[in-house]
Parts: sequence; structure tokens; C-alpha cells
Amino acid sequence: MLENKSKEELIEIIRNLEKSRDENSSSDFLMFPFFVDNILNNLPFPIYFSDGSKNIIKYNKSFAGLFGLSFPENQKIPFDDLRSYTSDDAYKFLCEVETREIKPLKKENIIPVYSEKNQEHYFKLFLSQISENGKKINVGTMLEITEQLYLEEEMKQTMEELAVNRDLAEDQAHKFIELNRKLEESESKLRQAVAEKDKFFSIIAHDLRSPFTALLGFSEILAEETEELTLEEIKEYSTHLRDAILGLYKLLENLLTWSRLQRGAIQMEKVDIDLYKLILNIFLVLKANAEQKGIELKTNLNSSFIVKADKMMIETVIRNLISNALKFTKAGGTITVSAEKEGGFVKVSVKDTGVGMPEKIREKLFKVDKHITTRGTNDEKGTGLGLIISKEFVEMHGGRIYVESEEGKGSTFTFTIAQE
Repeated sequence: MLENKSKEELIEIIRNLEKSRDENSSSDFLMFPFFVDNILNNLPFPIYFSDGSKNIIKYNKSFAGLFGLSFPENQKIPFDDLRSYTSDDAYKFLCEVETREIKPLKKENIIPVYSEKNQEHYFKLFLSQISENGKKINVGTMLEITEQLYLEEEMKQTMEELAVNRDLAEDQAHKFIELNRKLEESESKLRQAVAEKDKFFSIIAHDLRSPFTALLGFSEILAEETEELTLEEIKEYSTHLRDAILGLYKLLENLLTWSRLQRGAIQMEKVDIDLYKLILNIFLVLKANAEQKGIELKTNLNSSFIVKADKMMIETVIRNLISNALKFTKAGGTITVSAEKEGGFVKVSVKDTGVGMPEKIREKLFKVDKHITTRGTNDEKGTGLGLIISKEFVEMHGGRIYVESEEGKGSTFTFTIAQE
């Protein structure tokens, strides 16, 4: 326990945790319900947590809506309450995996669910285990594959019709190709949903542990040893505490934005924006970070530059790109934001004189299913989630985002937005 550690031991533990992640560690994230609940309830697929004895101890809003449960929950829900919504075989399967050790820690099966309107929905159930205060907790994630199953059945019928009536072969072949395209699209969406789910739990399991450890550790030192600390030590610990809070805030802000994107809760509203003023305002927000590392922020714009776009989205994209550039630029470097009109598009670039990146890192950028562990010049961490959000915002504007970089020679991130 933290209270049994000396000040020096506690600081060493915190610094070690900040510099490394234990990929095999469990996630005690249920101890932070004040933000985990908010994120879980924004996810578009049902999730439940059970205690291994046929009791559901937590679920999100999607799960509640699917099974007609009250929300928010205030007590344990026995698996028997779900029995009328699914088949006997599916119910037996749920109970079976609930009461045995899951080896390996993943198991999948198709679960039919009958809604109150007597409509059939089919879900693929993904099971895993986490640890909460030393106790194993089962996590069930349900991804809907109703459309995929119906498409497979329709394809099967089409193939049977082809065998029976060769005269309709050409027409049916076109139909078969179209159905196959839709099936591939459905499977792609399912793979994307699985990747998003894995990304979400990976961030919760690993990227939230270090900032919370720092918050707990340094706040405990400041609270209990104030009289023993020098003014310089208090200033040092307060700075660490502030940095941890800022990092945690940015991560939670990105998580909530990303979850809202997944369920289509963010609508685009194009207005006239002065890009010059927008960039200067972002410089003002990031000025302290830049001055701390001795980095100069510049822009090629020197007067009003009007574009038509969603202000929140474009501001988020530019801020994310400049923040990333600050992480990977050494003291005394320069970051330049430029903008120009090109055909029916506006092109915005963020160029830095930083450390650059190899091809194997560039290939992982903008992909939700790829984990990037590169750290900044001051050991700053990131999840890559900001770039994924930026990519979605840019594509909503009919543009694209890409990067040019070389190790030791800096990077240039560029995005375009279509103009009406």
C-alpha cells in the first residue's frame, strides 16, 4: 500500500510506472466509475460485467435497452432475468462460460436476443476477464451480426436458385456479387467494432493507470509531508501533479469524443471560419507547453484566411497535430502551421523540426487497431487516439490526412478539407 512506502520509495515507484507499461497487468478500472460509466454508456454496443456466479454486476445503456432492464442499475441482476429474451441453448452457454475458468481468456458464440417487439437480433459474444481488487470479473461484449447472418442466408438461397435454374445464372450472378460485397462490408464493420472495443479496453487498462498513480502518489506526499518538504520539493511535486492532471484530462476528452463519434452523436455544422485567428488562438492555448521546451510556434498566415468548415472539428484537428509536434520536437526547435487554397480544397500543414519517425511507425498512424508506443522527447506518452479522431473529422469534410517524415529530419502532417 502507498501509505507503507517512504517518500523516496513512492517517488521511485511513480517514475518507474510513468516510464513503462506492464502488458500483462489487469485493469482495476472499475474503481473509477465517475468517468468509466460515462464512456461505457456512450459506446454503441452492449457490455456487461459479471462476478462468476450468474450475477451481472454492471452493464451499460446499450445492454439495458437490449434486455429491457432499468437504468442506471442499482443492484445485481441474475442471469435468470435474461432467460425470456434468448434461447435455452444460448442461456445455457452464458451460464456455462460464467461458472468455469476461461482458458484462453476469450470465447465467442452467437447469441440470439428477442426484443419486446418480438424481433430477432443476433450477437457475437466476446468474453474476457479482468481483475478487480484481486477478484476475477468476466466482461462480455456483444457485437450485433444480424445483418451479416441474414446476408449469409440470402446468399445461400441464391446459390440454391443458381443450381436449380441455370437460365437465370447471369442475373443471379450479379445478385450474388452484390450480396458478397455487402457481406464483406458487414464483416469489415464487425472487425472495426472489435478493434474499437479492444482499443477502448487497452486505453482503460494501461494508459489511465500511470496518471492516476501519479495523482495519488504526489497528492499523498503533499498532503502528509508538507511540513518536511522544502519549497523546491513542493514546487516539483506540484508540477508533476499538474502534468498528470493535464494528461489525464486530454485523454478523457479524446475518449469521450471518440465514443461519441462511434455512435454518430457528433453532427457537422459548416460555418465561415477565420483560419488565421483560429491558429493564433491555438498557439495561445499551447504557449506554455512550447515555452517550457523552448519551441517556437509560427504560421505562414499574416491576415484573415476564411474557410467553410465545422469550427470545433477543425480546431480539434489542428490542436492535436500541434500537440503531437510539441511532443516530438526537441528544445530550440520550430513548429510551422501553413495553409493554402488548392483547387476546391484548403490544405493545412503542421511541420516540425523534431525527431521524425521510421516507416514502420508511419504505417500504424491513423489506425484504431494498431498500438503505438513511441514516447516524446521529454518522455511524453500518447495513445494515438487524437490522430484517429482527426482522421475521422477530416474525412467528414471530404478531405484526407497524411504524413511525410524521416528519422532525424522532422515530420509534416497535412490535411485537406473540401470547399463548397
